[in-house]
Amino acid sequence: MSINTGGETAITLQTANEDDTRAVAARLAAALTGGEVIGLRGDLGAGKTVFVQGLACGLGACEPATSPSFVIVHHHPGRLHLFHVDLYRLTTGEVEDLGLEELIAPDAVVAIEWSERLPARLRGALWLEVELAFGAGERERTLTLRIARAGESDLAQRIAHALLPRPIRNPEAPGR
Repeated sequence: MSINTGGETAITLQTANEDDTRAVAARLAAALTGGEVIGLRGDLGAGKTVFVQGLACGLGACEPATSPSFVIVHHHPGRLHLFHVDLYRLTTGEVEDLGLEELIAPDAVVAIEWSERLPARLRGALWLEVELAFGAGERERTLTLRIARAGESDLAQRIAHALLPRPIRNPEAPGR
């Protein structure tokens, strides 16, 4: 995995495979405190559900997260409640009637696949947008995380801290 912090509000990462993508999302979960709404964008098969699997595990709900395309919302209880929403099969008008704002709570994170289908009034609820794109290799992905809300520098700092690589410490090394 490589990280490029191309600015204050965006972080771009390269992952080599699905396990890397899950690991990035699990590390991101450590930065979440509740109330966040995450929009996930990308082509079919780009890894949106894989990303949510990592979020779920990072929040303490490691049962397999599957795409809720037919049921629309899956709930994964953990350190924070994770609501996994998939808007793929819905029109913007149908999304308007879902009542998604009722899922937003101080003890929950809402991850929305196909967030570009959110009506304009609900786009303002997004805290973070994650764009997943196919990389050079078959399993490689490029992830771009953007803070969607102006003035959320605290969230940007927490995310960068959670994602930036840290040296591995050997607890058996002398002097530690």
